[in-house]
Amino acid sequence: MKPISDTEFGHYLAGLIDGDGHFSKTPQLVVVFNELDASLSYYIKGKIGYGNVYKVKNKKSVILLISKQLGIRTVLNLINGIIRSQNKLDQIKNNILLNPYFKTFTLFSVNTEINLNNHWFSGFFYAEDSFQINFIKRNL
Repeated sequence: MKPISDTEFGHYLAGLIDGDGHFSKTPQLVVVFNELDASLSYYIKGKIGYGNVYKVKNKKSVILLISKQLGIRTVLNLINGIIRSQNKLDQIKNNILLNPYFKTFTLFSVNTEINLNNHWFSGFFYAEDSFQINFIKRNL
């Protein structure tokens, strides 16, 4: 099921960014997709209202690049308090929030709740493209 509300989409986007996103110092957001998932990158671009999709030369992938400040602001509003990776939080704080344009985001935080009854896991799983559960039989 596709996320319908902004809250659902924010959870999905946060999971996707936690899995395959990167906030650079430019400032910009880059999310990598397999070329077979190019339609998803265009869907996300449309939902956010900003960004460009580029084919990566000599690779079977595309990137969604959001570099306009209003686009990054939209993403930050959607994922604030929802992103789960400390690494991504550090990228946001060190690469995005130090820019004077984003000074209004004084309280940006990660989601530390255990509850995954939302679209975050879908976004993360989609980014990682694999999931394993291993059962180990042990003699006690």
